[in-house]
Amino acid sequence: MNKIKQFFKKIEDFLYDLYEFDKHMKKVVLLLLLPVFSFGQLTSSGDGIDVDLVFAGTTADANKPLNKVQVNDTIVVKLQLDNLSQKSITYVHVDVQYNINAYQRVDYTFNVPNGAQTSNGNWSGNGMKWSPNPNYDLNDLWAQWSTQGGSYQQVAGWEVDHVEAVSTSGITGNYATLYFKVKDAGANHNYTDNIIITMARVTDNSSGTEYVFPVGKVRGYDTMAITHIPLEDLDSNIYVKVDANSNLDVTKIGVVVQKNGTPVSNNLYFDAGGEINVTEYITSTTDNYTLDFVTSYSSTEWEALLDNIITISDVTLTLSELGQYGHGNVGNVFTTGIQYSAVDSNDDRDLTPQDAYNLLGHVMGTLDIIPDDGTGIFNNSFKPIKKADYNSWSIYKFQNNVQEPNHSVVHPITVDFNQSSYTENFKFGFIGDANGSHSSPVDGTDASSITARSFNVSLAPVMSYGQQVLADGIINGEWSTALEDGKVVATLRLNSTEVTALQLKIDYDNTILTFDEAVFDTGNTVTNFASETNGRVNLGSIEQNGGEIKTGDIYKVYFTGNVTSPVGLVSIFNTDAANTDGHRLILNLQ
Repeated sequence: MNKIKQFFKKIEDFLYDLYEFDKHMKKVVLLLLLPVFSFGQLTSSGDGIDVDLVFAGTTADANKPLNKVQVNDTIVVKLQLDNLSQKSITYVHVDVQYNINAYQRVDYTFNVPNGAQTSNGNWSGNGMKWSPNPNYDLNDLWAQWSTQGGSYQQVAGWEVDHVEAVSTSGITGNYATLYFKVKDAGANHNYTDNIIITMARVTDNSSGTEYVFPVGKVRGYDTMAITHIPLEDLDSNIYVKVDANSNLDVTKIGVVVQKNGTPVSNNLYFDAGGEINVTEYITSTTDNYTLDFVTSYSSTEWEALLDNIITISDVTLTLSELGQYGHGNVGNVFTTGIQYSAVDSNDDRDLTPQDAYNLLGHVMGTLDIIPDDGTGIFNNSFKPIKKADYNSWSIYKFQNNVQEPNHSVVHPITVDFNQSSYTENFKFGFIGDANGSHSSPVDGTDASSITARSFNVSLAPVMSYGQQVLADGIINGEWSTALEDGKVVATLRLNSTEVTALQLKIDYDNTILTFDEAVFDTGNTVTNFASETNGRVNLGSIEQNGGEIKTGDIYKVYFTGNVTSPVGLVSIFNTDAANTDGHRLILNLQ
């Protein structure tokens, strides 16, 4: 142990004499931050010692990236030795220079073999900064420290830590860790290389004869400096939350955070509780942020979702609100302004029977009510609205041309940073969703007043094909497939009365079967429709005056195919129905 102490003292005296440093200079601390890493293409010693300055997060979050570090965070910086030679390392001395306007070193630790002696001294006095020798590579750390190298100059605002360790056994890897508290150095501060390794001396004394790793064999590699501008010290936790309808998979809806028009996040999706934490992306009180809504639904999946959203019961409810049924209740069916906006198909702020017929045309497949501005079906059918605006959007406001709340997929977000926790709350609406089957409920409005009047169908998941549906009641029917004269025939028998509208979407195996026709027996005053697209038949009926559809075998759908059995070839994708008051019914099929 005495030999170790003597060796350590020998090295110390050598450095003091070499640079004529004042032994009484005060200890100093330093660190750095900036826009991006600015590490140059540094060469390795190849078979000597590589010295790295490794950023290891903050004391609060080891995984926090440097570009998310804020003022008042304490960052962790490791000194890493990569021993590329066959020699042992018994002594290491690395100088770490830092700008005290940007950082304050608050602590240090060593990770060295048991019995090793360590020291972290500071000889900076009134300020000290390294002046490298331009004849040598900046990362050739021993060349810069040798008698032919550079020198330290007195420069205010800079300090240097001399991080030393001596041991009888080998020193390698993360031998020391420095902790820096990030400071606000001001907008005009140059953060380039505010923490940097300037020099290093590494030796092997294990054989009793000192071996000094020569010039060119001790190099800064591949990160010898840190450059990054720290963010503001913002302590608010920031969330985006939505009150979503259970029929919408909210985990497939998300946002992209944009700063001054540039994305600063990837797609961030709501959790099952309808929440996203966007704290790490809102980093400034002066920049402009937006939330751009996105979806992981494919175009095909979104179109299938819209098939469930815009259905025949939306048509009947709208007709009833407009008094187009014999049992219509003009102006007393809709309860929210959101419903009016949803079915205002031509966006003229005047709900008329034409809007209802446009909606019917969409359901029948003869008209597309979703506008096309070139940004995609999601952007043009999905309506995210801030919660307060959604709840306050009334029928009166709609009818009196009050400016509609923002329902685009892009929303500015203005955070109240005086709050420890801030939440931007949203609700979702959809074009054509008159009965609110997939839209968020309006606070203070019983959901059943939109989608139904009194009856919460407990078997809804079975009878509405995965949807949770509120309705006025259940109607009964029978569904069957059979072979008739070489054709596959799917038949719907309706057993309930007071049904004014009905819709089925039928999937079939179009690799085996060909759709021929749908034959209706619904009554003389009923409008029927049927269309086929890519293996799906959309068919339905509506009595536009509020009358009833006949009971019995009302639909027969014919397919051609060389098959011996119809089993498994034709299935129902979804159903919808409405009663003579225009309110939704659940079709219970046997």
